[in-house]
Parts: sequence; C-alpha cells; structure tokens
Amino acid sequence: MIKIIRLPAFGTCEVKQIENTLEALQQEVGGYIETITLAADCCMIVDEEGRLKDKPLNEQASRLGLAIVGDALLVGVAGDEFTDVPEAMIRLCKDRWGIEAKEANPVE
Repeated sequence: MIKIIRLPAFGTCEVKQIENTLEALQQEVGGYIETITLAADCCMIVDEEGRLKDKPLNEQASRLGLAIVGDALLVGVAGDEFTDVPEAMIRLCKDRWGIEAKEANPVE
C-alpha cells in the first residue's frame, strides 16, 4: 500500500491508500498511466490518453503548473519505485493552493 493524494477532475481531493500496483494506479486515473515529474521525490500520475478521450480540465491538478485533464494522483518516488506521497506535498496542497485534502483512509 502507498499513501497518495487523489486529485479528481470534479470533487474534493483526498489523501488515501491504494495498492502499489499498475492495475490500481490505472484504475484511479481511468487509463494507461503517464508520470509527470514534480520534484526529485514526487510525481503526478495521469491518464496518458486523457486528451484523446476528451477528459475534462482538472483545475486542482492544473494548479501545479500544467493543464491537466482527468483524474490525477500525487505519489512519492524513490528511484524507479512509487512510494508514499511526501508530507511536504500534502501540506503544500492544503496550505499554498487551498486544496482541501480529506483523509479517506487514515494512515497509522
């Protein structure tokens, strides 16, 4: 399991845990995944065919600097592996951009 921030195209973002598998990541974004590097320890995962599928603009995810469509995930990165999203990114989303991240599945 990894801790992520889910940024849906519509609705409130949430901090939750999901299985650290390709299938789980694809299910969360609704298609094949594409990663966008945000920092050395953090990336955004989106549907690589989101524009082709005419998915709606994701205003929350687009606050991070790119025009993102469809649902997006923020995850941590260690080498080639996905890990828990850094706590600093959770604070940034809550504080800097006013994104209300609710805890869907509290992490112990």
